[in-house]
Amino acid sequence: MKAACEVQVTKGTLVESVALDKSVLTLAEGEEGTLVPQFTPEKATYRNVTWVSLDQKIATVDGSGRVRANAK
Repeated sequence: MKAACEVQVTKGTLVESVALDKSVLTLAEGEEGTLVPQFTPEKATYRNVTWVSLDQKIATVDGSGRVRANAK
């Protein structure tokens, strides 16, 4: 007995640009806020974001864009 399956491969839509939902995020020590990426085009397929804090003494950020203001 033989089996058959038709496979269709579609091309993904590449991201042209990424912006954030806020241009400023002001937090007091211990507060948290979330940054949300906005992709162009909206239907882009590959939407992975790597979040990094350049100074974790000031703020940390998790993999979901949640920022926490740390004590100075």
